[in-house]
Amino acid sequence: MVTISQLLDLFPQGQTIEPRPFSWSTTADDMKDGNYYPLWQDKNNEVHRLQWEHLNICIELMNKALECADNEESRHSAAIARGLLDRAEHSCQMWWGSNRPMWDINLIHMGLLDQLRTVVNAYQAINKSGASEETKREYYYCTVATVGLDDNGQCAISGWMLN
Repeated sequence: MVTISQLLDLFPQGQTIEPRPFSWSTTADDMKDGNYYPLWQDKNNEVHRLQWEHLNICIELMNKALECADNEESRHSAAIARGLLDRAEHSCQMWWGSNRPMWDINLIHMGLLDQLRTVVNAYQAINKSGASEETKREYYYCTVATVGLDDNGQCAISGWMLN
C-alpha cells in the first residue's frame, strides 16, 4: 500500500499523450472509418441520426425556455424541462438503437418519452413567458414536429395537451 504522494515517485511524469476518440466498443475497422462511437452515434445508422436530431431539438427548446423564462410560471416550467433533459440524455436509448448486437424498439421509445417530457415543459415555459408571439409560434412548430401534435394541440403519443 502507498500514499497518494508516493504514487508520484512510483509513476513519474512522462510525455503528454493526446487521447483519441473511441470507446470500449470501437473496433479497428470503426477507427479506420472514423466511426468512433458505433453503439451511440454510428455515422451509418439512420436510427442514431434520427435520435440525435430529436435530442438536439429537445436541447434547443430547453435552451430557449431558459432564455425566455421571465416570470414565476415560465421559470418553473423551464426548471422542470432542464431537470428532465438530464434524464432524457441517457445513452441507453442509443445503445438499443445500435443493433450491435441488440435492438429493442421499446427501450428506444422510452428514451423518446423522456425527451417528450422535456419538450412539453420547455414549450410551456416559452408559451407562458413574455416572449414575442413570433418566438412562441416558431417554437410551437418545433414542438409540433418533435412530439406529433394534432390540430387541437394534443400529443398523439401520450394524449397531453400543450396549453
